[in-house]
Amino acid sequence: MREWLFIFLYGALFLTGLFLAPFWASLAVKRAKRIAGRWTLPSDRYFMLAASIAVLCLGDTFVFFARTVGNVQYGLSAILRNPWDGFVIGAGLLIVLIGKAMLVWLADLEHEPAVWTWSRWGAISTVLWGIATVIIELVR
Repeated sequence: MREWLFIFLYGALFLTGLFLAPFWASLAVKRAKRIAGRWTLPSDRYFMLAASIAVLCLGDTFVFFARTVGNVQYGLSAILRNPWDGFVIGAGLLIVLIGKAMLVWLADLEHEPAVWTWSRWGAISTVLWGIATVIIELVR
């Protein structure tokens, strides 16, 4: 059960990063096109926020993809098998996942009225990933 949980959490965080990086990058690009002087981009809060979130999500995509594949191939690392450490890391991953879900929600609020495209696809992909994780655990 613990392996399933960590593979699921790492995979879900990979998927949210995969969805969020292009969205936030597109917002940064749209903002950059609206600003007349390109030299002012580093001082524009909206651009910097969107670009920073895009970069963080891209980094998360790489890290959590590697963690997902590593846990599937090699099993859990020793630190994740320790009950206390595993609980703290799992809680941290869950908090990060909630934060990413909030960013997906924010992405949907970009359109008025909200059509919930990002949230819907995020939920669908997470459920499908949960099912795939069960299959992976049964096959291993």
